[in-house]
Amino acid sequence: MLRELLSLNYDIECIILKRLNKFVVKVLVNGREEYAYLHNTGKLDNLVKEGKKCYCISIEKSKTPRKTKFNLFAIEYGGKAAIVDTRVQERAYEVAVNNNILPWLKNCIVSRKNVRIDKSIIDYKLRCRDLGEVYVELKSAVAVSNEMFALYPDTPTLRGRRHIRTLIQLRMRGMHTVLVFVAGLPGVKGFMPNKYVDPEIHDLVKEAVNKGVIVKAISIYYDPFKNTIVLDKDDLPIRLNG
Repeated sequence: MLRELLSLNYDIECIILKRLNKFVVKVLVNGREEYAYLHNTGKLDNLVKEGKKCYCISIEKSKTPRKTKFNLFAIEYGGKAAIVDTRVQERAYEVAVNNNILPWLKNCIVSRKNVRIDKSIIDYKLRCRDLGEVYVELKSAVAVSNEMFALYPDTPTLRGRRHIRTLIQLRMRGMHTVLVFVAGLPGVKGFMPNKYVDPEIHDLVKEAVNKGVIVKAISIYYDPFKNTIVLDKDDLPIRLNG
């Protein structure tokens, strides 16, 4: 299922020169070395490589001086581009929900973002005609296995574990909860939790399924030729290996 979700009119081509730290990448833009902000806490070793074509968004000028002039949101992958900026992934998901595109979240709209529950902040609270209130957590899956399965995480994550535990606890209280893995890569066949990087995440996802949390995965990518974010698959197969 291919469906355009967002049209962008502000992308800037760049070349990755070096990742300076978790959030800053040195890039080449129009022959000049610049600094770009990378809004993703993952390692992204399979994508952030020297010489790879990337796509940035110019950051609007503000009164606060900052080192980075650009946001790096996508990196060339498989003839298209992988979406690495989690905020862009969120925008695509919101469009899909509010426009009734996802078959497993029908008749829902985003009611609130960044909802504080206990010691966690969950990404969304939805209002759905059939289910009422639904709490949703998104996780970015841009690592990939040799079998072309998207993976999460690519580095151990205490925060990710806490979020999944919160969804399980909410479900045990009778609330509707959804865990969504966003594979920001074109051409992936499915999704699986990365037990070799974080076995506890793998076990928590299995527990979430067993406790009644809805666990889903979608795949999206950036099409630089049309300058659009595309929904590739709206319900990726999920493999809970082991």
